[in-house]
Amino acid sequence: MKSYKLTSLTVNHFRGYRYHREFDLDNRDIAVLAGPNGYGKTSFFDAVEWALTGKLYRYELANDERNTSRFINFQPFNENAVVSLDFSNGDKKYTITRECINHEDKATDYGENRTKVTLTGSDINTLSNKHATNALNKILVYTDWQSKIRFEDVFSQYHLLTQDKLKHFIQGARGTERFLQLSVLLGTDRFSKYKDSMKCTEDYFAQKVKNLQTDLQDIDARITVLKEQISNNEATNIEDKLTGILVMYNLLEINLPEMHEKDLVKRCMLYKKYASTESNTIETKISNCEQLFSQFGNLHPEISKYQTAKEFYNRLSILPELYTKFLKLDYLIKNQDLYKNFNISSDQLIKKLSDASQIINTLSLYISDIQSIEMNLHLYEKALTAYQASNYESTASFINALDNVILNLKTSNSQIYYRKNEMGGRIGLGEIVLEIPRLVESMSISSILISKMEHIKKICQDTNGRQTNIDKDLDEKRKAKQSIETEIAELNTLDANVRKILNESLLHLSRTTNLDVDCPVCNTSFKTDELIGKIKIQLGQKNPITEQKLNLQQSLINDINNLHDEKAKLVTKLINELTEVATMVSGIVRDIQDLKQLILSEEIKCKELITSLKDNKKMIEDSQKTYMSYLLELNLSSSEGPALGDILTNLNNDVNNQISLLGYDCFNIDMTTFNSNLASYQSYITIFESDLQEKGIQLTSSIEDQVLEKISGYRDQINKLKEQKSLVDLLNVKLDELSKLITEDANRNNLNALVIKRESINSELGDNTRIQNNLKLLQQAVTNSISQINQELIDENREFVNSIFKRLNPHPYFRDVEFNLDFTRQRNNTLYLNCIHKNEFSVNPAYIFSSAQVNILALSIFLSIALRQRCTRLDTFLLDDPIQNMDDMNVIAFIDILRSLGKNDTLDKQIIMSTHDEQFYRLMVKKFRFFKTKAFEFKEYNEEGPSFKTKDIYSEYLRTMNV
Repeated sequence: MKSYKLTSLTVNHFRGYRYHREFDLDNRDIAVLAGPNGYGKTSFFDAVEWALTGKLYRYELANDERNTSRFINFQPFNENAVVSLDFSNGDKKYTITRECINHEDKATDYGENRTKVTLTGSDINTLSNKHATNALNKILVYTDWQSKIRFEDVFSQYHLLTQDKLKHFIQGARGTERFLQLSVLLGTDRFSKYKDSMKCTEDYFAQKVKNLQTDLQDIDARITVLKEQISNNEATNIEDKLTGILVMYNLLEINLPEMHEKDLVKRCMLYKKYASTESNTIETKISNCEQLFSQFGNLHPEISKYQTAKEFYNRLSILPELYTKFLKLDYLIKNQDLYKNFNISSDQLIKKLSDASQIINTLSLYISDIQSIEMNLHLYEKALTAYQASNYESTASFINALDNVILNLKTSNSQIYYRKNEMGGRIGLGEIVLEIPRLVESMSISSILISKMEHIKKICQDTNGRQTNIDKDLDEKRKAKQSIETEIAELNTLDANVRKILNESLLHLSRTTNLDVDCPVCNTSFKTDELIGKIKIQLGQKNPITEQKLNLQQSLINDINNLHDEKAKLVTKLINELTEVATMVSGIVRDIQDLKQLILSEEIKCKELITSLKDNKKMIEDSQKTYMSYLLELNLSSSEGPALGDILTNLNNDVNNQISLLGYDCFNIDMTTFNSNLASYQSYITIFESDLQEKGIQLTSSIEDQVLEKISGYRDQINKLKEQKSLVDLLNVKLDELSKLITEDANRNNLNALVIKRESINSELGDNTRIQNNLKLLQQAVTNSISQINQELIDENREFVNSIFKRLNPHPYFRDVEFNLDFTRQRNNTLYLNCIHKNEFSVNPAYIFSSAQVNILALSIFLSIALRQRCTRLDTFLLDDPIQNMDDMNVIAFIDILRSLGKNDTLDKQIIMSTHDEQFYRLMVKKFRFFKTKAFEFKEYNEEGPSFKTKDIYSEYLRTMNV
């Protein structure tokens, strides 16, 4: 099957390329990307690598910076990066397309799960993702190698050579890393998987050995502990001991339950559990009995106290009733006169209440009168405020409001008046009079207000009439002024036109050489100088009509201003009058408010008097009811007449004597304290009797005998329970001793089991250690085998590497390459490169060679192995600026090597390379003009990405040769 070459590359929004760019590589052996550094050449190689593998070799090493950077999509991001790559072998053509996806909310846009890939071809349907990469592997990898390598893993080794890779191979990589890279190039790295598999198995057995050693240490420690816990006593018969203990305690009348558990250890634990439970139960019973014993012991001394308290309570419980009767009799004696004169006192209070109510009604009328005046004054102030707000123009509305206020004042018939006296004046309403600190006229307030309102009304009407006439005169004057101003404007326009004509005529006459001129209108002949003089005189004069109109205009302005002044004076006079009335109204408002406060104060006093009279009336009525009720309670009648007083006195003396017999004085008893003490005795008696009943003591029998009987019974019960607890505790001790014997027997059994287990682990440990050592030997054998295979392959390629190395003129002295395979101290493969001189002595090029010589050495190795590899079907090499630091001789030699890859003006391989060197580019164009060569000249890099020009070298050559 024929090998494949690239035919086209299309990039869009990928890395440095913002917009759609296409590179046509069809039927081309060589493609050269030329231009300064940073113009997008490397992004071309990145696009090819990313399309085929989904990776960029130089960014494969993961780190925090890479994982938080976005570098696949063009930045700033606008669309997903898309790369399409066409490749063909002449018979079949395929297109692989890769798009960057799933990155919008991620920190980076790089990674396997950030791409979507499709593959289409002439012999396959469209395949996606894993199916596409599997198909690509089958197309571009030879059948024998398909199970051994993946195309995406070897592409960057065989087909893409970059400066960083070349230099790192010689100077940056360690020997082991360099050996691994060479193994990848030679295809032997796949054998490492056997070594890795053995290493995993070895690690498994190593961990198993470590675990067994840990288990062994744990068992040894447990054996030591068990040996310390086992005494030297011989084993005893536990069954016989347990039976003996149970028989002994059954004889002591401790009824142990029968246990059906066959296991001796469990049975012993059950008996021990029963003994512990029984001991706790007895302990609880003892505690309860001791508590009851203590309670009854404490109760016994309280019995005598209880009996004394009950006797005292029964004797004094009648005192509250006697004292209440005494108080009622004392009340009846003291209030006999009030009871007899009840009707007279009640009538007097009713008369006073009636008089006070009439005064309240009169004061309410006074308040209504004041509120009426206040309302009218408020209406006036509101109308005045609106009038002022209209700039004194809403005269009609204001006069209408005044008419309403005047009408209200006339119909209100207010009784508020002013009176003049020697000290100043007073304001009054009925009998309520208030002194005021200013002189007033003796007349009613409503008359004063009506007079002032009518006066204001007349002034407003007069002012409004005069203002109307002034406004009419102003309107006429303004119209006349406007008419004059229009005439003046027309005259000024005409005068300006005439002056323009005169000035133009004067200019014309000053330029003429004729002494006489004729008038163009009337053909009159004038002397030129005379005519010029007349024109100048005319220009120097003012228009008399205009002057007359201006004087008339000024006269009208003066008249208008005078009318405005007169109107302002009318308004000022009106404001002064209104202000004077407002001052008077404010005084009246203050006076009537003070009068109102005085009336309200009198009203409050009168209401307080009524309340007091009502309280007195209720008190007399309540007293009368109390008196009557006490008489009924004492079985007395109000019809007893004069003898009632004697009856009450005799009863009172009798009650007083009964209280004295109880040891108390009726006039010095603190019944609150007495009732409190009596209640305390009652509470004590109730609580004590309740406590006795709760404890089973009958109140009808002898309380003391019952309590002593309880104390004796609980004492006997406590002694019996303590004897039982001693026996149960001893049983617990015996069972503990038996449990220790059982535990010791169990430890002996465990010790024997652990000894057997230790022997088994020692055996297993030996087997696993032998397997681990054998696996180490197998790994070393694989390492040696890989080294041997690499050595054989290197020997096969050494001559080809050296032929390329020598042709590139690398060094004047060291012109042969030697590959030295060795092992590290950890028995890992390593590769050292040496450059030798005629097999006499050698040097390490990483430390001796210049940058150009290092570049040549690495290029020789990679080119030789890449050209001879037979695992992939892709015949394309991508070289990113391979001639950096080379001198002219090296460059010419490198070109000759590339030319030698072809025959008959056709290359076996497709080479795509870049260069920043203009001279090298021109040399490539010249040397490869016979081949199918195309150039892409990168001209600039701007915000839209790279800009390049395509140049078909081969076609231009054919045109120059007229082919």
